[in-house]
Amino acid sequence: MTSKAQYQNKIIVEVISKTRDKIEKIRNISFFKYISSEDFAEAEKYISIIKFKSGEDIVREGERAGGLFIIISGVCKVIKGNVEVGKVRAEEFFGEGEILLQSPAYATIRAESDEVEVVYMIRGGIEQLERKNPRFTSTLYKLIAKIEMKRLLTLDREYVAVIDKLENIQRKEELKKIREKMFGEIKE
Repeated sequence: MTSKAQYQNKIIVEVISKTRDKIEKIRNISFFKYISSEDFAEAEKYISIIKFKSGEDIVREGERAGGLFIIISGVCKVIKGNVEVGKVRAEEFFGEGEILLQSPAYATIRAESDEVEVVYMIRGGIEQLERKNPRFTSTLYKLIAKIEMKRLLTLDREYVAVIDKLENIQRKEELKKIREKMFGEIKE
């Protein structure tokens, strides 16, 4: 684990120069495909590419993320407390709570792959774009909302499936108790 100062220095030191190839790499991420070239050119100066090594924390639970992260390559663990609750992969994002709610990170995001490459959009840059280029941020927020809605629907389906299983288990236990009352203990 790295200290907060080392983490901040890492972001400053390891920000990769934005060559045309890197910008093209960013443009090819599906997240940015719906943003016009003109709007993207305006946003370019607020976008960086950062690399992380396996085991490094990109964002820490309870701390400010400072912006929005979109994974270009690699896999990261999502850790809540000390429990791994999921993974984020290429073309997925995190840090939206910082952008939309100005809230600290809900979970730690830790690089799992040997190398994880992310696009980083600083919150202050996004706020400036809200004033300068509302069309860009409108598209950005709509994309975030669409993806969050898909996540919510998936979570809802999973929740319903778990509740159904629990209710079936409970019903089975209730039936077993009724049978036991009627016929004595039943061995299965």
